[in-house]
Amino acid sequence: MNLVLMTLLDYINDPHISVVDRCIGEYIVKNINQVSLYSINQLAKSASVSISQVSRFIKHIGFQSFSDFKESLNVHGHSQRHSLLQKDNQMEVSTYQKYVQEEIQYFFEHFSFDMLDEFIHDLLSFPKIGMFGILNSENMVKNLHYDLAMKGIMTYSFSHFIDQLSFIENADDQTLIVIYSISGEYVTDNCYSRYYQTLTALKKSRAKIYVVTNNKKLSHFSYLDRIIHIPIKNQLYHYSLQCFNDVVLLELQEHRLP
Repeated sequence: MNLVLMTLLDYINDPHISVVDRCIGEYIVKNINQVSLYSINQLAKSASVSISQVSRFIKHIGFQSFSDFKESLNVHGHSQRHSLLQKDNQMEVSTYQKYVQEEIQYFFEHFSFDMLDEFIHDLLSFPKIGMFGILNSENMVKNLHYDLAMKGIMTYSFSHFIDQLSFIENADDQTLIVIYSISGEYVTDNCYSRYYQTLTALKKSRAKIYVVTNNKKLSHFSYLDRIIHIPIKNQLYHYSLQCFNDVVLLELQEHRLP
C-alpha cells in the first residue's frame, strides 16, 4: 500500500461521506495507476461526476488542488513500501519460512534492549498516551494498543491520519506519543507531510515523542525525543515489530512484579 492509497481508503470507508465522494474515491482506487495521467476533466467524465464535485473531493481528502493531488500520486503514489512477501508473490513456503526465522533471529541479535528501560518507565508513568502509525505499521500499533489495554494501560489510537495529527499537535507535556514508522516518512519532510502539515503538528506538540523505526537518521531531528531502532534483515518488518511489541509486554510484566 502507498500513502495516497491509504488516504483514499481511509476517507471512502468513512460512513458519513457523500455518495458522490464515495463514487469518486472508488473510481480513483480502482484506477490508481492511470489517474495520475488524467486531467480533472477526464476524471470527472470517467467517474460520471462534475468538475466541481471532483474539486470538492480533492479538498476533502486534504489537497489544495487537483494538480497537488496528481503531484502526490506521482511522488508518493508509486513509492510503495512493501514487505518482502508483498514484493515476491511467487515465493515458496519453505523460502518464506527461512526468511521469517532469519528475521526474528536478526531482531533478537541486534536489538538494543538497553533503550527499553526508559520506554517502559514512560508507559507506566505518563497519564495520557497516544500510539499512532500509518500503512502496515498501524496494524502493529493496534496490536500493542489492545495488549496494553489488557494490562490496564489506556492508550489512544486513531485510524484517521488527521485525527492522529490533531492529537499530536494539541498534546501537553503530560502526554506520551509513540509513533511507529519503519521508513520514518511519518516524521520527516516530504511531499506527503507538506500536504498534511505533519511537521507543524510534531513541532508544536509539547508531548514526549518516541519513534519506533528502522531509520537511524531520525536521531538528528530535534522535535523527536527518543528513537527506538528496529533492526530488519529481510523486510519482513511486521515480524520485527511484533517481536518488539512482545518484548515490551514481557518487560512491563517484569516491572509490575511485586
